[in-house]
Amino acid sequence: MFTLERSADPFTTFATSLAGSGLQKLNERAAKAKDQKENELIQGSFAKLNEDSTPFEQLSTLMSLDISPDKKKLLLEGFKNLNTASAQLSKGQQQQQTLQEKQTLQQQQALQKQEQAKLVAKRLGISESDIQGLDAKQVLDLYKAEKSGLAKPSITERPIDPEQLDLIEKVRQQPGFQDLDELEQYQAFTRAGVSRANAEAESKLKGQQLERLGKGVETAYKRHENFINDTTSSYRAFETEMKPRLLQMQKLASDDQLIGPTSSVFLESLGIPLGALENPSSELYQKLSQDLLKGLPETYGSRILKVEVDNFLKTIPTLLNSPQGRRMIASNMLKLAEMKEVYYNQMRNLQRKSLDENKPLPMDFQQRIFDDVKPQIDRINEEFVKMADVEDVPKNHVPFFSPTGEIQFVPQEHVQWAIENGGKRIW
Repeated sequence: MFTLERSADPFTTFATSLAGSGLQKLNERAAKAKDQKENELIQGSFAKLNEDSTPFEQLSTLMSLDISPDKKKLLLEGFKNLNTASAQLSKGQQQQQTLQEKQTLQQQQALQKQEQAKLVAKRLGISESDIQGLDAKQVLDLYKAEKSGLAKPSITERPIDPEQLDLIEKVRQQPGFQDLDELEQYQAFTRAGVSRANAEAESKLKGQQLERLGKGVETAYKRHENFINDTTSSYRAFETEMKPRLLQMQKLASDDQLIGPTSSVFLESLGIPLGALENPSSELYQKLSQDLLKGLPETYGSRILKVEVDNFLKTIPTLLNSPQGRRMIASNMLKLAEMKEVYYNQMRNLQRKSLDENKPLPMDFQQRIFDDVKPQIDRINEEFVKMADVEDVPKNHVPFFSPTGEIQFVPQEHVQWAIENGGKRIW
């Protein structure tokens, strides 16, 4: 008869496994209950600790509890960290308290000296207004000087007390002190324990400094006022009057509907107006040419002679010029006007800097501007000379100055790329 070994009996194996699993759960429950009991024991001990006891006594109490070594280790680490933080906090509080006590003591000493000085002055019959900033000894010296017939020194002539000088210097060294106005400086001095008389005298220095600086800024501006106004007016007139017209004339110059120079002379000789041709482009171009005469006062002044008008007309594009000539003349005028722009921009840069820093304009303000823009003026002059070489522009191409200053003809479809990569369009 075949029988299973006891170790292989399925019922025995199942029972053994069931017993082991139950034992494990019992152990886990017991450990959890023990852990909870230890936590409650620790919490109860914390509640009973005496706040007046030393940290060593508190730690000894906790270490005597019936808890696991791991729990005791955690308590020990936590207690060390707590003591370290408490020590740092206590040190900071002590330093702050010491500083406050020192400041309070200084203020009390200053007040005590003032009261002593007032008491001595009252007994000697001296007015309080005459002893501001003086201690009792200085008041007595003042009384002796008066009795001996010596001239009474004014408050500003009296030596400042060394302690007052020390307080004044400390206030002056505070960050941002120089940015305060006169009233704010006075308040900063008095808060630090400086007497009202000394605080007023010191803070007035700021007001006097600002007054001198303001007069210097105003005087420097008036010295250069005509130059600033002339440069601004010239550039503003170009940007608002001449430049828009020249740009429009540049664009119209390529219009095939514009009449040629021969037709223009013929119509003018016969006294026939352009309106008779019903050609809006030609009428607009002629009107823009005439409007450019508004730039005459800028060039020749307010009193203009006929010969000056004739000379000016020779410098502006008209219907008497060829299409290519119209474009070149307008482009030349725009190129020369760039000088107005660089002069104005540099003038404003230096002017803004002086205003932002509240400093007067330098004596050589105009010379500095010229020195700064000289490289740009040289570049404009070189480009102006090279523009004379632009004669036959290929069809569907646009003349450009490359970043190196050379003239290149860019296909119409690549114009935007050329502009974005440092090229400057001539027209």
